[in-house]
Amino acid sequence: MKLNKSGQFTALIFLSVTGFSAQAAEVWSESFETDGQGTRYTSTPEFTDGGGDYWLRTDGVGLPISAGAYSGYVGTYFWAAEDVDGEGGTAEPELNVTGIDISGVSGLSFSGLFAAGHKGGPGASKYDSTDFMKVQYQIDGGGYLDGVCFNYEPGTDTSPITNEPIGLDADCDGESDGVAGRLNATLTEYGFAIAGTGTTLDIKVIVSVNAGDEELAFDYLVLSGDMGDVPPTVSSTVPNDGAVGVAENTSITINFSEAIDATASAVTMTCSTSAGVSFSSGLPATAVSQLVLTPASTLVDGETCDVTVVDTEITDVDGTPDAMVANYDFSFL
Repeated sequence: MKLNKSGQFTALIFLSVTGFSAQAAEVWSESFETDGQGTRYTSTPEFTDGGGDYWLRTDGVGLPISAGAYSGYVGTYFWAAEDVDGEGGTAEPELNVTGIDISGVSGLSFSGLFAAGHKGGPGASKYDSTDFMKVQYQIDGGGYLDGVCFNYEPGTDTSPITNEPIGLDADCDGESDGVAGRLNATLTEYGFAIAGTGTTLDIKVIVSVNAGDEELAFDYLVLSGDMGDVPPTVSSTVPNDGAVGVAENTSITINFSEAIDATASAVTMTCSTSAGVSFSSGLPATAVSQLVLTPASTLVDGETCDVTVVDTEITDVDGTPDAMVANYDFSFL
């Protein structure tokens, strides 16, 4: 599935608006499109039994999701979990990102896409009082704080509380806030503002689900902030650089660090068989942080395509217009 972020339903909830900047630019992101284990992130060891016990980066193929399948994730891959202590797994596995450079950045905020594979109502779902998913963060090693949490939705059960929905727990008190933030199989955006700044920031995602049909997923983790008037950069692309097996009818998605203007000549694409490929839609564009470009013709199976984002044809829209400092090139097959 190829979904662009601007085309999906957004339910971004800031738990605190202190210091949030309307001019926020993307400082860091992780979309799991390539395997970043040990380089961009580290996690509790991934595993799967091929059925209902797993903790792993996945394209969703073969996952026994109660709702049928996840949707709303960005690109092809995301992270998923079910019965994480099965098959010798860890009861509360973590995914950690450390050392994100936030020097000179103010108005920090985090967002991510989150989902639950089982979507029954009160008394008819699968999540218990011990199940949760949460994002924590720390600045300059000062100790982790809760950012956004998802917990069971209290019903009429008395202890033990079982078989309830799971949803947004804005104050991270161990109980969800009700129907409005209830998770389902469509990955939906939630986030929080981060007070203060420093030199480095660490993020971790922790999950606890210990039985079959207790299914959770997350994707496209983003840290944003106000970096002042600096030149725009390309933060990520879909397909990513070096991707193989890309569909012949693929669109080209380019994410930028901030809102930009792009001329009609801002992106070029040359393929080994198709030669020069033009775009039927997506350019020019004004005040966007993402370009979604549709090739004017279907690509040829097996050909290599080289894409260039032209530095002089991209300028930011905050303060004094700044162009990119260099071309950005990526290729796919």
